[in-house]
Amino acid sequence: MKSLLAGYRENRIKFVFTILLLGCIVSQLLITLYFNIFEADIHLGIDSSWEYLKVIIVGDNGGIYSTKLISDTTAPWISRSFILALPLYMVTGNINISYAIANLIITLLTIYFMVSVMQIKGFELNTILIVLNMFACPYLLNYYSWHNDLGYFNCVLGMAAYYNLIVLYIFMAFRILVAQEFLKKEKIIIGFSYALSFLIGIGAGMSMLAMVFLPLLITRIVLGFIKNTKKAFFDKHSIYIYICTGFALLGQLVGLLVGMKYKSSLASWSTTENIWKNIGNMFSGFMRLFAAIPTDETVCAPTSKAGILFVFSIIIFTIVIVAVVYALIKVLGNLIKNHNLDDFKMSLLVIMASTFIEFSLLDTSYGAVFEDRYLIFAMMCALILVGYFIDSLDNTLLFKKVGVVVLFLSVVCIDLGSDYIYKRLTNEEYLMDQMVSLIDESDAGLVYAWGKDTGIYEHCLRVYDNKRVYKLIGDNNKVNRWGDYLYYDDSSTYEGATMLITNGDISFIPSNIMEKYELVDTIHGVDFYYCKDNPIDTYKLEEK
Repeated sequence: MKSLLAGYRENRIKFVFTILLLGCIVSQLLITLYFNIFEADIHLGIDSSWEYLKVIIVGDNGGIYSTKLISDTTAPWISRSFILALPLYMVTGNINISYAIANLIITLLTIYFMVSVMQIKGFELNTILIVLNMFACPYLLNYYSWHNDLGYFNCVLGMAAYYNLIVLYIFMAFRILVAQEFLKKEKIIIGFSYALSFLIGIGAGMSMLAMVFLPLLITRIVLGFIKNTKKAFFDKHSIYIYICTGFALLGQLVGLLVGMKYKSSLASWSTTENIWKNIGNMFSGFMRLFAAIPTDETVCAPTSKAGILFVFSIIIFTIVIVAVVYALIKVLGNLIKNHNLDDFKMSLLVIMASTFIEFSLLDTSYGAVFEDRYLIFAMMCALILVGYFIDSLDNTLLFKKVGVVVLFLSVVCIDLGSDYIYKRLTNEEYLMDQMVSLIDESDAGLVYAWGKDTGIYEHCLRVYDNKRVYKLIGDNNKVNRWGDYLYYDDSSTYEGATMLITNGDISFIPSNIMEKYELVDTIHGVDFYYCKDNPIDTYKLEEK
């Protein structure tokens, strides 16, 4: 408060700008909180419903994590908001509020460590606030795919926030890497980061270890060779990273011992045929994280309203690239001319380089789509480098004054555009609330969704309605277990009324089963059938 008052006396325009920066980030965080509490239901999708469902299952059944109730996926649970959402859910009984508060706590902790890192490096207050505004921006110009959005917003800030604990760990690690001495505060942070490393190891496959810990290890190796001394490989910062990595590996070992299974998307090396495409994916994926390039679904004319918004995201991305290149030139220049090395700035550059090289050589595509989220670590480094770039410019330069204002206005425009897009793109047209009401009118305790096109309904309805069990059966008559609970895996153990959901095509459903169901209603092209008993035996279906 004293520094703000002092700033007001010294420079009123700068003070007003500071208030605008602060107001923008607070407003966006509050909007995100509102979305997470009141809009989560109508933005629920495949992966986010699974994250929510795990909290509901464990909260309602007790224990920590039951491999008998929950199927295995790429990341069991603990490296995500689950760790905070679970106790909150057990208190509130509301999954949306639980995840919203959990995400807010993790976001605020991340901001705390970001600010701490930038303060230690001597960043000005306005520079810090600009970087924080870039961090809190949703970057949703490429629309929000509620079916299964894996962009920056859903991975870091909103809904299930798949990687927010990972991002928190990243800035905790940065906080230790910038510390000159390990005093009491640093030792506390080190202890928590060790624990978080262990939890990340339990909850993540090798892809997450490769995304986070390998780049950190590479930075220590590169710095050791640059300094050309054995001590550099074993200084306190290097040992800290080694121990964090060790805890992550130990966590995965413990996860395996307790029955968790890890399925990594890093299935293979890139081939000679696709490596150049993969390298191109790195750059375009980095642009998509900042919403700086339209996707095939959002292609638009530059002069359209949507196209004009992309101008602002391109401005942000251009400043990011300039900041990274500028940092590289400065670091190498100081190293060659003055034999002076900024360890932390070099670490940020090495992390970015190693991340891009690593995921160029590894095939991380999901089908034909490259997984942009693996570049989030590099994105966090880039944000700090933007702060370095802004602070390195002389305050008397008109270029800096205009550039900072343009950057801030660009972030504001992207904030507003993203919030509008998120608010507009929902699953409300699917009328799932009406579906739940219809099912509630029956006495069915088990509801089958049959056919791959009914999957999105089953995934969402199982969260909206946890009073009964939903089972998804594919076109091939196989029961889906990936990212689902295992209640009534053998459906013959259930006795009582059932309902059946189809998308209209019932040609692949055995006629002896369909003849026992009676059509009740059709909602949004989805048919709902009722049967007073349970004519479906999932195990026998799969044997055929």
